[in-house]
Order: sequence, then C-alpha cells, then structure tokens
Amino acid sequence: MKFRIASIEDVDRCFQLSKEENVTYWTKEDFTNGIKNTSAILLVAEVDSFIVGYISGYIVPTKYDEAMIHESKVDLKFRGQKLGTKLVDEFCKEACKKGVKTIYALIDSKVRPFYIDSCNFKETGNWIE
Repeated sequence: MKFRIASIEDVDRCFQLSKEENVTYWTKEDFTNGIKNTSAILLVAEVDSFIVGYISGYIVPTKYDEAMIHESKVDLKFRGQKLGTKLVDEFCKEACKKGVKTIYALIDSKVRPFYIDSCNFKETGNWIE
C-alpha cells in the first residue's frame, strides 16, 4: 500500500469513490481545486497503482496551526483493513509537516465512532452545524 499527494490525474477516480455510497456533495471541480490549492491536503491510497481511498482537508486559513479533515473515503472492497485509519494518520503527518498542531474532523455523525475509536480523535464540542 502506498500513500501520496493526489495529482490531477487522480480526480476521476476520487470522484468515482465519492459516488460509491451515493454521496452528491463533491464535484470533480472540488477535487481539482483541492489539488491546486496550497492550503488543501488531498492524499490518495494505492494498492498496485490503483487508488483505493482518499482523504481531503485543509489548513485553516486564519489559524495556520490548525487543519480540518473534510472527508475520508475507502473503496467498499478494501474496507476492514485499517486503510481509513492509515489515511487519517497520513493526513496528520502531512499537516504536521506544514506546521499544524491541532487537527479537527468535520464529519457526518455516522462516522464519529471511526474517528473517536479508530483514530483516537477527541470530541471537543467546538463545532456546531
């Protein structure tokens, strides 16, 4: 398994993964913007050069020592192999390289257990939607 920063060539596959569970929030343009924006972090996970997951987020533009995870997605066929946890770890490493000290996750409540139990995030109550 290999993790790397996403490139423009990865947009179609990331978009396809986002659609796997009928998610309609992301567009191809969103992925393209995430790759081009220096404040964004978009990483992909590959198995045998095939993208099986991604994670996207950004460094907070008003607080450069904070980052926000927007979404992590793993191909349905590759779930249960700790790939999502590894993607979150890689995102955190990349963010820390850029000076980030605190990482938040802006997530749907159904994946809350994943971030708390598997990734060791703590609920802070800082965000309300």
